[in-house]
Amino acid sequence: MARPSKADEEETETTTALCVSFCAQTGAHAETAADTAHAARSGMLYKNLIGTEIRKRRDRLGWSQSDLAVRLQLAGWDIDRSQLSKIECRLVHVSDFQQLYFVRVFKVSFNDLLPSVDPLEKVNDFLDRTMERKRAPIPRGKRAKKGKLEKKK
Repeated sequence: MARPSKADEEETETTTALCVSFCAQTGAHAETAADTAHAARSGMLYKNLIGTEIRKRRDRLGWSQSDLAVRLQLAGWDIDRSQLSKIECRLVHVSDFQQLYFVRVFKVSFNDLLPSVDPLEKVNDFLDRTMERKRAPIPRGKRAKKGKLEKKK
C-alpha cells in the first residue's frame, strides 16, 4: 500500500481541523468531527434523513441540544446531548420508534421530520442526492500554497 504524500496528509489534517472547528461550534464531539472528515474523504453515506430537520426545528424553538435532550428524556428516551448531536450531524441511524419521541416532543407528524420529495423524482435519485456526503470545501486562507509546504514545528 502506497504511503500518502505530504500534501495529502496536510489536506487531511486541514479537513479534520475544519471539522473539529465546525463541530465545536455546533456542539458535536471531536470524535464526531474526525469521523465526519473520514467520511467526507471516503464518500460514505449519511445514516438518517431527519437530522437536518431536527436541528432546524430545535433552532426555531430556541432550544439548545441539552434542552432537547432533557425534553426527550422526560418523554422516556434515555438520550444525552452527544447522542443528539450525532443524530443532527446524521452520523447515526434513527429508528422509527426513536422518531416517535421527536414527533411527541416537537408535536408534529412523522412526515414533518422528513425532507420533501418530488413525487416525479426516482427514489434512488433522491436518496443518492440526500444521503451522499459531500466533501466540504477548504476555505481560501487554509489552502496550502502550490509548491510551498509549511514545516511543522
